[in-house]
Amino acid sequence: MMSDFLDFLVSIFTIVNPIGNLTVLLSLTEDLSWEQRRKACMVASITCGITLFIAHFLGRSLLKLFGISIASFELAGGIILVVLIALPLLRGQTPSVKFSHEERDEATIEGRIIETGIMPLGIPLLSGPGAFTTVMILAGKQHTIEGHLLLLIAIIINSLLSYAIMISANPIAEALGRLGLRVMSRIMGLFIAVRGTQFIINGIKDALPQIFGG
Repeated sequence: MMSDFLDFLVSIFTIVNPIGNLTVLLSLTEDLSWEQRRKACMVASITCGITLFIAHFLGRSLLKLFGISIASFELAGGIILVVLIALPLLRGQTPSVKFSHEERDEATIEGRIIETGIMPLGIPLLSGPGAFTTVMILAGKQHTIEGHLLLLIAIIINSLLSYAIMISANPIAEALGRLGLRVMSRIMGLFIAVRGTQFIINGIKDALPQIFGG
């Protein structure tokens, strides 16, 4: 159980990636006071937690509704993680699934605290397609109450960690420097690539009996 819990924590943390998103956070909130930024970060972390809770509780039902197997979702999710999120991070780029320039400009210019916290900070910066997919896949693999409970606790802890890291954006950015932030972003990209590859492998394994059996 403990190994599963640690796997949940690390998997979600690497996809949510609050450290790698610090530069984006700073650019979005550069005109805000510390108290305004704190409020935006609090809204973002709550939004992240709610979104991932929805992925946990409704993800499997949505798959059944549309007739999608866990295996096919693992394959698609793994490809999304590797191609759209991990590779851009490894190249030092911003993942294209994170947020649009229009969303960023609107949030920065209008300075709407709550809206900025919900979107684009909460969605899709923290709880984007990659995080949603990861939680859905992890939840679909749990067959015990304990497993689901540990996953929910991991989501809560990651939401709290994200808040703590985001409100400490300035000192963390100063301590790491631009080079340090880039290195951290690439390390996160590597972890995401490994996780996505594992999803693909698991999806292939789960799909083989369906292919050859039917």
